[in-house]
Amino acid sequence: MNQGVLNQTLEEGNKQFPSGGGSKFFNLEEGDNKIRIISTMQVIGKHYIQGAGYYKVCIGQEHNCPWCKGDINDQKVSPKYLCWVIDRTDGDKTKLAEFSYTVLKSIDDVTKIEEYHFVMGADGIFPYDLNIRMIEGKKKGEKRQYNIIPGAVKVLSAEKIKEVKALDHPMQIVENIKKKARDEEASSGGSETITIEPPKDAVPF
Repeated sequence: MNQGVLNQTLEEGNKQFPSGGGSKFFNLEEGDNKIRIISTMQVIGKHYIQGAGYYKVCIGQEHNCPWCKGDINDQKVSPKYLCWVIDRTDGDKTKLAEFSYTVLKSIDDVTKIEEYHFVMGADGIFPYDLNIRMIEGKKKGEKRQYNIIPGAVKVLSAEKIKEVKALDHPMQIVENIKKKARDEEASSGGSETITIEPPKDAVPF
């Protein structure tokens, strides 16, 4: 049986954060969400703040993350996966997306099927579109469900490939997000501001 093409990405995210399971940004809406993944994935940890209803970026215990010091049951850290996508339902705009483990695992399961399995290239571009059909839970406490429907294999246009190659690498984006969070913590009386060098193993796509 094939392994999904995102299997290693999911495993690495779980190792780092084992507690988990028209704008520039892509947000999943109820119903059909038609996209093409066009970059590699980069994991980032986020704490869900219960009661407040939002997430805070985890800067790591080694950098005195204030949310890591709290009650792990209330402020557990979960992996999120950043990548670039083409939003087919919004004029084929290129957007930065953030997927939960649940969504990425559902996508990975599709790539295990022989007809939709492929060798992942260094650029991370999928050879076909995906429709992430999100079904909201209607009852209190009922979780969302995600059905992943793959499309036909279709090559991107030369113009779109040129646009993709000019995008910032997700690894650098995550480093910038974490640096901003560290600087904000430092300015509020936390740890010192940390200078982050560009990742040496970041590759253009």
